[in-house]
Amino acid sequence: MPRRRRTRIAEAEKFVLKDEFGQDRAALEMGNNGPVFCLLTDQGHPRLTLDVGDYGPSIKFTEPHTETMIELCAPHTGFEVSWAYRHRGVRAKVKVEMSPDGVTFYDGQHRVLCRVEGTRFEPPAYLRDRE
Repeated sequence: MPRRRRTRIAEAEKFVLKDEFGQDRAALEMGNNGPVFCLLTDQGHPRLTLDVGDYGPSIKFTEPHTETMIELCAPHTGFEVSWAYRHRGVRAKVKVEMSPDGVTFYDGQHRVLCRVEGTRFEPPAYLRDRE
């Protein structure tokens, strides 16, 4: 008769993966709005983050030396892509929201740069510059 495997369960509020030098390299924990998984650089800076936020799941790629960040979000209203860059005094930030109503481009202060209206099944009706 084959032996039955015991189910092993480990429970914690946070799991941390360390490298051979004792540095944190990854973490799985409960954030304010659900689970968060983060991969870290050898200096402990976030490099890749998977999150279940207020508005839906997101994935964030970060380059800590240039403070470059790309974030993909899937809120219940559509899809968002954000990009931010800051290095040696140069700053740039752009956000694009895609929804059934169209596509909106924002600047770093969340001001509308332009909007392409239409549904994902129709061609855009028109392009409107700065609202």
